[in-house]
Amino acid sequence: MKRHFNMKYAQHRSSLTKEHHKIPWNIIGFVVLGLIAIVIVLFALRGDEDAEMQDTENIEQIDGIQVEYIDSETEDELDASLGYEEIQLFAVDDSGSSGIARRESVGGLFTHVVVATLPSIEAQYYYYEGWLVKPGITDFFSTGEMFARDDGKWGLVWEIDELNAREDLDEFTQVVITLEPRDDDASPSARHILEGEFK
Repeated sequence: MKRHFNMKYAQHRSSLTKEHHKIPWNIIGFVVLGLIAIVIVLFALRGDEDAEMQDTENIEQIDGIQVEYIDSETEDELDASLGYEEIQLFAVDDSGSSGIARRESVGGLFTHVVVATLPSIEAQYYYYEGWLVKPGITDFFSTGEMFARDDGKWGLVWEIDELNAREDLDEFTQVVITLEPRDDDASPSARHILEGEFK
């Protein structure tokens, strides 16, 4: 009798063990679906990072301000929303130079900034100078000597309190960069390197 009881107990344990190791198909299905969901999320996140990298390809720092190049269709709308205007400067000689000019009014301060790629020069004999010109009229003024930046480009920052500025300052829409000899002549040189115009 005792031997018979032990055999039944052994058979009962064996059947429990088999059932315990058996994994239901619905659990396997949930695990597979979870892995698929994780893969989809990872691909979506990677796509967002790629889009962000594309968006930042055309961004440059101008005196600590990020500047993004955009197409001309949305340029006016963006300028109005950000409160500044930005234009491209193009070479008017064979130097292959290029640049960006910006103007903005913030808190009663008018600021004009230029960043340009220009040929190297002998600084003891020559310098680059910026000018704002009123188109159609022989009226212009100097915005100062450009300085060599650490990144190899040339920069210019001109600021004036709007209380001390000319009333028609906004009409000086043309930007000109000239190559000037270091002499006592305050008038602009005929050697224009870059030009551009605010709208």
